[in-house]
Amino acid sequence: MAIAEYYVKSDSTNKGFLGLLSSGLKNTFARSFKEIAKIVNIGDTIVLEAGTYNLSEELVIRPKKQYIENNTALNNSKLVKAYHELGIDIPNNPVVIRGESSNAADTRIIGSIVADAGVNIVFENITFVNTANQAGIRGRANSKITFINCDLTTSKHKDPIVYGEAEDSQIAFISSLIENDENKATVFSVGVQGFYDCNIQSALILRKNSKTFLSQSNFNCIHAFENAILVAGNCQIFGNDHSIGNNSMMKFYNNIFVLDKDRPVFFKCDGSSCISGSGNVFKETNLAPQILLLDNATAQFGADREVQLVRNGINPSVGETVPRSNKITVSNSAELFDAMQKALEGDTILINPGTYEWRSGLDEDSVQILNDLTIQGTSEDCESVILKISNLITTDEGKKLIFKNLTLSKSESIEKEISLVGNINKDSYILFENCKVITNNIRRYTLFCEEGILDLVRLTAVDDNEHNMDIGAMSNGVVNISAESDMSHVSVQDNGTMNISNSFLADATAQHDGVMNISDCTIYNYMYATDNSTINVDGGSIEANHRNSSGDLSPLYLLKTAKINIEQAEIKNNEESLIIPILNRAKLKLDLVNYDSEHPITIDCSMSDDPKMQVDSPHKIVLLTKANLDAEDSNALKENNEVKDSGSLKQQLLELKDLLDQGIITEEEFKAKKKQILGI
Repeated sequence: MAIAEYYVKSDSTNKGFLGLLSSGLKNTFARSFKEIAKIVNIGDTIVLEAGTYNLSEELVIRPKKQYIENNTALNNSKLVKAYHELGIDIPNNPVVIRGESSNAADTRIIGSIVADAGVNIVFENITFVNTANQAGIRGRANSKITFINCDLTTSKHKDPIVYGEAEDSQIAFISSLIENDENKATVFSVGVQGFYDCNIQSALILRKNSKTFLSQSNFNCIHAFENAILVAGNCQIFGNDHSIGNNSMMKFYNNIFVLDKDRPVFFKCDGSSCISGSGNVFKETNLAPQILLLDNATAQFGADREVQLVRNGINPSVGETVPRSNKITVSNSAELFDAMQKALEGDTILINPGTYEWRSGLDEDSVQILNDLTIQGTSEDCESVILKISNLITTDEGKKLIFKNLTLSKSESIEKEISLVGNINKDSYILFENCKVITNNIRRYTLFCEEGILDLVRLTAVDDNEHNMDIGAMSNGVVNISAESDMSHVSVQDNGTMNISNSFLADATAQHDGVMNISDCTIYNYMYATDNSTINVDGGSIEANHRNSSGDLSPLYLLKTAKINIEQAEIKNNEESLIIPILNRAKLKLDLVNYDSEHPITIDCSMSDDPKMQVDSPHKIVLLTKANLDAEDSNALKENNEVKDSGSLKQQLLELKDLLDQGIITEEEFKAKKKQILGI
C-alpha cells in the first residue's frame, strides 16, 4: 500500500469541513484532525496547518497495519543521529504528526493524545497544552513517542503534559523546549525517556525503574526514586537541589554544573543509591562542591576540582573525597563492555588473555573515550589479547588513552573498511606500547592523528594489502614512532608531523605541507614527497628495493616543490645503479655514506625547471643527470660537488650532433668532442 500524507485545516479555518488526503489518493476525504487520526496507517504523515486544534476528548492513535519494506524513521537524519547519541531504539515506521510551520508556536494542540499499545508516533513543530484533568500526551505499553522541535508549555494542572505509563514505553525529545516552573515536572515516565539538544526548564522526576538518557541538553532539579537510572553527557545542569535514593543510579560525563554561589552541597544521596562520572566542570562557585551521602549511598564523581563526600553529616575536612584511580580486571567481552561504562578518570582496565569484541553499543560512528584510561593486557605477549574492533576508537579533547600489550584488528562482522584508532580531538593523547595492529584497508589508515598526539612505542603494524596506509598524521596532528616499531607504510599530509626513530618501515609518503623526520631507521622500499612537503632522513639505511614502471631501482621520488634531505644515511645496493626522479622544482639533498661509486645514481631531471638548483650533494658521489636528449646523449655528469649547466650542455651536444649530421665532422671527431664537453 502507498504511504499517504494528509493535510488538515486548523479549527479556525476548517470549522468541521473536509480535510484533504494527498499523495495521489485524491478521492479520499476526512472531516477533521480527529477523523483523519482514526484512519491513518503505519508510516503515514498528518500535516497540520498553522493554528489551534482543540481536542474535546482523548484522541487515541491506533493506525491500521500495512506492509512497509523500509523503516520510514530512517529517512529523518536528525532523528537517527539523536537516537544513536542517546543509545536508545529508533521507532519503527511511526505515524508522523507535523506542524506545517517550522515554528512550533504556530501550531497548538490543546487536549490529550494517546499512543495505543505498540504504536510509534513522531510529533514535529507543535506546541502542546494539557487540560485540567488529563495528561497531554500518553504512551501505552511498548509505544514509542518522539518530539522534534516541539514546545511543551507550562503545566497549570496536577497532571504532566507527557506521560510514559508503561515500563516498556519510550519517550524521546529532540531539539525541544519543556517550559515549567522548576519545582514542577512536565514529563513523567516509568519507562525509557531521552533528551537530545533540549532545554528542560521543569523538574526532572525519575520514577520507579525508569531509565533516562540526556545529551547536549540543559536541565535542573533532578529527583530519582526507586531503582531509577540516569545517564547525562555534555549537558549543562543548574542548581543544587538534586537528590537520588533507593538503589537508583546516576552517571555524569563531561557536564557543566552551575551551582548557587553560597551552597556547596549539590547532591543528596540516600538508601543504596550511587552517583558516578568523570570529566565534569563546576561554574559559578568558589566553594568546594559537596555530595551528601546518607545510609549506604556511594559516590565516585570525577571533575575539574576535588568533590568532597560528606557522609551522614561528618565534616568534610575529616570525611571522604572522591576515590582515586583503580584497576579493573576483565576476562570476557561482556565484562570489558561493563568496565568501559564504569571506568573513572585514570582507571586501568586489565585484560586477561583471550579474544574480545570491543562493543560500542552503536551501529556506526566513533567510540569516544571520555576520561583518562589505560587498557592493558595482563601478559607482555601482545598477541595473547586480541581486541576485535567494530568502530573507530578516539578520545575526548584533552584526555589520555593508553593501549599496552594488545593486538587490535577489525571485527569479522564488519564488511566495510574502518580505521581502528584515530586521535581527532585537540590536546588529546593516545599511546600504543608493545602492541600489534592488523588491517587490510586500502583507503583508510589503521591508526591516525589529526589534532592531538599519537605515540607508538614498539608497535608492529601488519597488513594484508601492499597498498595499505598503516599510520597517518594530518591536520596539525603529531605522530611519534620509536623503539624498534615495525610497519609497512607511514604517511603525513595537511600540516601533520611524523617523527620516526630506531624503527623499520617499508614506505614513507609526505604530501600537502606535511613534515616527516626519520632518524636511525631502516627503510625497505621507497620514499615519496610532493606538494611542498618535507622528508628529513638522519642516519640509518635505505634498502633500495622499489622498482619504477620502467623496471629501474628507484628508492626516492620527488615532485611539486617537495624536499627530501638525507644526512649521513646509507643506500644499500651492490648490484644495480639507481634512478631518482626530481620533478617540478622539487629539491634533493643527498649526503650518503658508504655508497659504491661503481653504480652511479642517475637523477632524472628531464621534466625539471632547473636541475642545477634541485640537487645538492656535499660529498663526492657520482651523480648522472638525465636530460632530454636521445639515448646515447642523454647523460650529463655531476661530480665532486659541481653541477654543470644542463641547458648549456644540451645545447652544445645538439650543435655537435648537427655538425655530425651535416658531414662537417667525422664520427671519431664527434665522440672525442663529446667527451671533452662532458669532461669525461
